[in-house]
Amino acid sequence: TDGGGGIRLLDGTCVMNGSNINNNTATYNGGGIYVSNPSLSSLSVSNSSFISNKATGNRGGGIAVTFGTEQQNLHLEVTSCRFEGNTAPDTDGRGGAIYLQTSNASSHIVNSLFYNNSSGEYGGAVSLNSTGIITLTNLTFYSNSTVAEGGAIYGQFNDYTVNNSVFYNNTHTG
Repeated sequence: TDGGGGIRLLDGTCVMNGSNINNNTATYNGGGIYVSNPSLSSLSVSNSSFISNKATGNRGGGIAVTFGTEQQNLHLEVTSCRFEGNTAPDTDGRGGAIYLQTSNASSHIVNSLFYNNSSGEYGGAVSLNSTGIITLTNLTFYSNSTVAEGGAIYGQFNDYTVNNSVFYNNTHTG
């Protein structure tokens, strides 16, 4: 599929708990989950695993949220999740585990593990390209990699805070 190898979300509110989003592939964005519509106001994922998902063409091996200027105020909450072996391998690939592009939104990623995720350009684990406020708390980034910048996290146009997190053995090869 072009977007959302596992799940494609278009509108409403989505709450996921205790789910396994594993071994999915999208030819463009969001190997596991792809959110791309201004009508979706909230995505909350907890106690879930994203393992070996792939966005072959571009962004977000595990989760991709791609909104333009008209898509505002989306709330993304990721809590107690495991992201392992997800990839966005294209030469423009961003966010091996999570790619977030929103306007004026609040997002929180809490108590989660990012292990062995990779991207072809920016953010081996997470790529943040948003004008909203992003909080990252109690995270572990271990052995994530990218070609260009941000072996663990790449941030652009953001106000983001990282609290009580561990970064170990993350690399960029460019």
